[in-house]
Amino acid sequence: MKARLQTYVRFVKFEHTVFSLPNAYAGAWLASPEVRWGDWGLILLALLGARTAAMALNRWLDRDLDARNPRTRDRELPTGRITPWEVWGLIIGGLAVFTAAAWGLSPWCLSLSPVPAIVFWMYPQMKRWTVLAHLGVGSALALAPLGGFLAVVKTPAAMVAHPYLADVLLLAGFVLLWVAGFDIIYALLDVDFDRTVGLYSVPARFGRQVGLVVAALLHGIGLACLAGIAVRHGAWTPAVVGGWLLLGGMFLVEHGLAWRGKIEAAFFHVNAFVGFVVLAWVAEIIRP
Repeated sequence: MKARLQTYVRFVKFEHTVFSLPNAYAGAWLASPEVRWGDWGLILLALLGARTAAMALNRWLDRDLDARNPRTRDRELPTGRITPWEVWGLIIGGLAVFTAAAWGLSPWCLSLSPVPAIVFWMYPQMKRWTVLAHLGVGSALALAPLGGFLAVVKTPAAMVAHPYLADVLLLAGFVLLWVAGFDIIYALLDVDFDRTVGLYSVPARFGRQVGLVVAALLHGIGLACLAGIAVRHGAWTPAVVGGWLLLGGMFLVEHGLAWRGKIEAAFFHVNAFVGFVVLAWVAEIIRP
């Protein structure tokens, strides 16, 4: 049983939760810095369920491509270490946990719960017909801060009237651009395969150097989105300025690694910490 559970955890890349959970909590913090543990617990359950379903669905939709790609042909589904029935069990189970958590948060969260499911189904297929696929991945993760915000304010009317709505939209913009940028960097691993099978990615269509430049531009604009939050609140304390500069430095390290061909280190070892820095940065600006 333990070995099977470990297989499932590897299959859905459980460790990649670090990309979305801190941003969901940052959105919740913008809604109200008074932590309500019940809401935060349900946000955690919703995110874990959504991520499990999204990753399993991604693997299912890409099963044929993964089987043909030398880099991915050893994954659990192409090798048979996980069966199609188990994949669909993870998809349905993840969606069930997500929906139950949304129901526990508010009727509006429940009514809007199909929206992420639709995005999860669409974005893995975008690379088959557009280079904007990277923005599709970014959009999926950008739902995290928006979902965290709505989970606390409870209704769309309260969300629209909230004084920090612009801040959470800027935060979602940052997440979208940050994720799209590092997805372009990750696509450098599959340039030759993508060209062979006709998949769309910025590096495959325009070259590795153009891909790195576009990723850098997206990250720069994302940092500008975060700066907009600080500008709105006139928050120029040493901690706020230092946190923003730290994020900029992390992106510089990521792109330096990418230019030197160390793609996996750039993808995970740097990005794993970005969300936590953003959460601390938002908490520094918006205090109870």
